[in-house]
Amino acid sequence: MIVVGGEALIDLVPVAQPPGALVPRPGGGPYNTALALGRLGARAAFCSRVSTDGFG
Repeated sequence: MIVVGGEALIDLVPVAQPPGALVPRPGGGPYNTALALGRLGARAAFCSRVSTDGFG
C-alpha cells in the first residue's frame, strides 16, 4: 500500500451553467496523486488534516 500525506485543498472548478459559476471539488497535489494511484490499480491511501473552515 502507498500512503500519500499532505495538504487537502479545495479546487474551484468553473462550470458551464450558470455562466461564471465555480464548483468546489477536492484537490491538491497529494490528494490528486493518491487518487491517480488508485485509478491505476495501486492500493493507495491519503492522510491529511481537515480544516475547520467552510470547506472543511
